[in-house]
Amino acid sequence: MLIQLKEVIRNAENAIKESPKIDIVHNRVFASVETLFYGNLLTNFESNLITENFEEFKISKEEYKEIIKNFKGIFNKAKKALEKTEGITEEDYNLFKEKLKTISHGGSKFLLELEKAMEYPSCKKEIDRFKEKIKSMGKNLKIEKKIEDGKIGISLGYE
Repeated sequence: MLIQLKEVIRNAENAIKESPKIDIVHNRVFASVETLFYGNLLTNFESNLITENFEEFKISKEEYKEIIKNFKGIFNKAKKALEKTEGITEEDYNLFKEKLKTISHGGSKFLLELEKAMEYPSCKKEIDRFKEKIKSMGKNLKIEKKIEDGKIGISLGYE
């Protein structure tokens, strides 16, 4: 996952370099990257809730039912977010992770194993680095007002 995430971030950085320095644009680009990572973690967790993992991580049928009941909303949100690439945040993921701990010890262990397989610590560092980096990226807009022959004109450009 780390290699793919770095590629997505590199492409996002290249796009931002050529765009005006506008917070809303930067925030949406960051939200897309964040959603890609956390949305994938959540959808992978749900799709790997299979018998083999129930046995390995000691997830009971009751715990499985509780996981599905409690997290159906965030699993659906993750799927929808990945389709339109915006919508799942680190906060959403951390709330899921904390609540999962209270519902299923085995499910929590399974999530930690999935995080390890998806290189969570390294991916998290990349996302945090990207979030800081984009704050200083982009071109500053230059707005010039001119008055000629009694007419007002405005031109936009980059500094």
